[in-house]
Formats: sequence, structure tokens, C-alpha cells
Amino acid sequence: MTLEPSYLILEDGTEYQGLSPSWQQETYDGEVVFTTGMTGYFESLTDPSYAGQHLVFTYPLLGNYGVPEQKYWESHRIHASGAVMSEVCLNWSHSQGLRSLLEWLEDQSVPVITGIDTRDLTKKIREQGAMLGVITKSKKKPKKIIDPNTLKLVERVTVSEPRTCGKGKKTIIAVDCGMKANILRCFDRYPVSIKHVPNDYNYLDDDFDGLFISNGPGNPEMCQETTAILKQALSLKKPIFGI
Repeated sequence: MTLEPSYLILEDGTEYQGLSPSWQQETYDGEVVFTTGMTGYFESLTDPSYAGQHLVFTYPLLGNYGVPEQKYWESHRIHASGAVMSEVCLNWSHSQGLRSLLEWLEDQSVPVITGIDTRDLTKKIREQGAMLGVITKSKKKPKKIIDPNTLKLVERVTVSEPRTCGKGKKTIIAVDCGMKANILRCFDRYPVSIKHVPNDYNYLDDDFDGLFISNGPGNPEMCQETTAILKQALSLKKPIFGI
């Protein structure tokens, strides 16, 4: 795969030069945030709570164990708007790996920039907070960067219709605001029935024993339907918990 010069440009004009695959020809907007995990890059990229965000990996080498089949992901696709890393491994090796990290990102049309000083970038974000930025082949600072926090990101990542899983005498309503698969895996350890519902689903007339609200992407103020229903649910005096 051919890598070409590219840039990560932050909203304050700070510029980081790196390399990106030749297929990337557009300018990709996102909120630049970092993750400190030493492993789990494919889990992070498929976590719906990272929708709209360019994910900076602080661990210096990414892709060394490739990408496994979908059952190991946190959702059915990548939700992060971009991947920023110090070094990407081209000669990956793992018994469960099916393809390289770069091949997977291209298949999912998710931009990547490597060769970045992620230590310096992470220190900047840690001190100044998450910042908007673009991954681009052009050195020219964009006039405007789309802020994902002004979008209804939760509507993009929630389930489309209610579904049930697990089995037990008690029922928990799980409101999906961007729920990753591991949350459901954890619920599956217990003898409870889970009704997994979209973020705007009205569960007030349902028969349930507890209410769970998942985490998710973007600004929670954009989830007006979710909070309106939740306010009414508080009067039901049933256990409510969340992430």
C-alpha cells in the first residue's frame, strides 16, 4: 500500500505532518481525542461512542496483530471518523487475524494518518481539551471544521428497532445511545432478560424491572427524546443505572 504525505491540522492552526494511504483524497473533519489503551485498537475503532471523533492512539505501534472477524468487534463497523497513530505495522501476525489494519480502514473508508508525534499531540489535547481537526493532503487550514457535537450522532449509532436477548424472570430495558457489544456480553452473564431499544423508544408502558442507559457519542443535549422519556421514568421508582 502506497503512503503519501498528509497532515493533521487542528482548529488552532497547529499542524502535524505524517503519511496516509493514496486512496485518501478528501478532507476529513472530526473531534481529535486520545485513547491510552496498549491493545484493543479494533475494539476502540468499532465502539459507537467514538462516532465523529479522530482517535489518537498513544501506544506507539498499531496493527501488529491485524484485524479479526466481526464477532470480536464492538459493533458491525468502524464508527470513529479517523485514526491517528505514531507507527502502523505492515507485517502483522496473529492466528485470528484476517487482514491488516490499513486494509480494514480502507475497506471501511475511514481515513488514517501515521508518522505523527502522538506523545506531543496527546499532551496538547490533555492540556487544552479535545479539539476539532482535519486529516488532509493539503497544508491549507480549512475555513471551517464541522463540529460533531452539533450533530445528532446518537441517532446514527443506535439500534433501529427493539430486540431482546438473555433469559430470566426480571427484565431490564437497555436504552442504546451508542452501546458497544461488550455491555451486552456482560449482561449475558446474569439471569436477566434484556430489551435492547433505540434511544428514542418510549418504554414507559412496558413491563420492566430496571432501566439501563448506555453511554454514546456527541453532546447529550442533542438527545432530547431520550432525556424527555427518562425524566418521566424517574417517577416510576424503579432502579436506573448507566454509563
